Amino acid sequence: MKQEIFNQRLGGTGEEGQKRYEAMSPVEKERFDKKTGINKYAAPETGEGFAMSTGGAPVPGMETKTWNFHWAGVVTTSGPDRVTLDNYSVDDTSEKNADWNLQMFGPANKPGQTFYEQVKRLGNLGQDPTALRVEKGRLLSEEGDS
Repeated sequence: MKQEIFNQRLGGTGEEGQKRYEAMSPVEKERFDKKTGINKYAAPETGEGFAMSTGGAPVPGMETKTWNFHWAGVVTTSGPDRVTLDNYSVDDTSEKNADWNLQMFGPANKPGQTFYEQVKRLGNLGQDPTALRVEKGRLLSEEGDS
């Protein structure tokens, strides 16, 4: 899904768009993120979800614990805040984790409160993950197109 955004907006196929994104300055990335509604600007509505995919090098010390993605369904909103329901894998892949979590995330103008910032801090999605807004498996940009 993230390749679709990068390639549609920046041109290219495969990982070309993402490489163009990675070459941007922090200011350019911030502008792109805001325009496309990714990372800390991802803001799904009730019934939609956050999806975050791994990116960049593994976080030191997390090389064997890096996930390929994490997602959370938005169960309600309160103004700009989103409450999600999610679960995490456990070290033993044959074990079922029944510990579901409800968590509230804030909007981009509240530093450190977004889904992107909080999940990125866990360290298990690499140093440069990407957070997106999704609806029933379909990617949504800020403009609502796929």
